[in-house]
Amino acid sequence: MQKYKIQQDRPETWTGQWKCFKQIMLNRFLIQLPLICNTYYFTEYFNIPYDWESMPRWFVIVAQCFGSAVIEDTWNYFLHRLLHHKRIYKYIHKVHHEFPAPFGMQAEYAHPLEILILGTGFSIDIMIFCNHIIFLWAWLFCRLIESIDVHR
Repeated sequence: MQKYKIQQDRPETWTGQWKCFKQIMLNRFLIQLPLICNTYYFTEYFNIPYDWESMPRWFVIVAQCFGSAVIEDTWNYFLHRLLHHKRIYKYIHKVHHEFPAPFGMQAEYAHPLEILILGTGFSIDIMIFCNHIIFLWAWLFCRLIESIDVHR
């Protein structure tokens, strides 16, 4: 993918990638894994179906993903701007901007509080639109692909 990078003169290093990987794994296991494990309780509490017969049609899922993109992008825009405020930036968001040239894995490289703050937008979408487990998986797939693509 190096040939597609915009900043060709700033290749990533193995040291930087390893540091990035370690922080991502920390965030995955300490923050995201407990939230993922609680997905079961969320789906049970709100009676979110996962059977084939009640799965929405593909165009409903696409419309829900589009609506979720609007909501989450609005959330991320305003909260991301807030994280750039001079009183907050150095404590939380500076971690995300540590690398001078972004690369795919760096999309997920962030302070744990930033993961919670910006991840709330994803949770809002799930609470509004989730009428079947397939939507949750479709939306998660869309967000991960988009996030990696934006940071390559």
